This record gives sequence, structure tokens and C-alpha cells, in this order.
Amino acid sequence: MDGTRGCTVFDTAIGPCGIAWNEHGVDRVQLPDGDRKTTTARIRSFAASRPELSSTSRRIPSFVRDATRRLKAHLGGRLDALADVPVDLRSATPFATAVYDALRRTAPGEVLSYGELAHAAGRPKAARAVGRAMATNPVPLLVPCHRVLASDRSLH
Repeated sequence: MDGTRGCTVFDTAIGPCGIAWNEHGVDRVQLPDGDRKTTTARIRSFAASRPELSSTSRRIPSFVRDATRRLKAHLGGRLDALADVPVDLRSATPFATAVYDALRRTAPGEVLSYGELAHAAGRPKAARAVGRAMATNPVPLLVPCHRVLASDRSLH
């Protein structure tokens, strides 16, 4: 993987999104937060010491260009699996990493309850902790936390 670190903001069907990366993979995805200026400020607050690159810059590593292309397609309605996009989850706890890895293995469109995901991560009694991991997910869509529901399949 390229040793470049950086961040960029790119347009999608639902508004501007941000992405930050390092030599290990994508380590932050910022979903639209109002306007482009606010979304840019949010991704910059995470990646303050990294260069902000134009989404068309040749300095953006190929894995990041691929990730942004696929995120755009996903947000435009093409729901392909994103599990092979390299992510850097080293800042997550070992438990959260196990949860994120288990969730990334689920098929596109599949939903799980917090309890089912806890079981898949090897901690069947940790449904509440799974909820916390979903709330602190640094790479939404790449770790599809939007597909985790309550045990009755409702949203909370």
C-alpha cells in the first residue's frame, strides 16, 4: 500500500462525503454533514496533520480512488460489497475490531441484530457493547453499521 496520508471530500448522490487514509487503509469516512464546508471541516478535524487533496489529484493512492468511486456508486444505489476496501481499524478496541470484522463479512443488504452481531464476533452476551461499537464506527458504509437493528428488527 502507498505510504501517502491524506484526506479529500467528494460529491455523492446524497451530498459531499469525506475520506481520510494512511498507509494501512481508509481510517475515516465522513458522511454528509450539511454543506460541503461543514463536511470538509469535519474530515479535516480528524486528519488535521494530513494534506487535503482535490478528489481528482494524482497523488491520491489507487486504493483510495477505488474506495471513493465505490462509495459514490453505493450512495447512488448500487449496493455492492465494500468489504475488500482496505480499512485501518488500529484505533479501535480489540472487541470493536472483532465486531467490525464480523459485520464486514455479512452479505450486502443483510441485516443483523445487535445480539446476532455479538454472537458473530464471539461475544454472545455483548449486545450493548456492539451498540457502542456501532456508535463509534470510524468508517461507516465500509463497516455497514446502518444494517444493525434491534432484536425485533426495529430502529432505535
